Amino acid sequence: MANFTKSLFMILKKPITELEDYIEAYPTDFLRGFFDADGSASIRP
Repeated sequence: MANFTKSLFMILKKPITELEDYIEAYPTDFLRGFFDADGSASIRP
């Protein structure tokens, strides 16, 4: 699980423009929990 969390963090710390392929692949409700109000990734291990 730690490797998954680390990989997810590495993906989500990229600029939003580089995340379009990931964002389009998942439903909005799923992704909403990963980003705060200003769009910054918010992952807690």
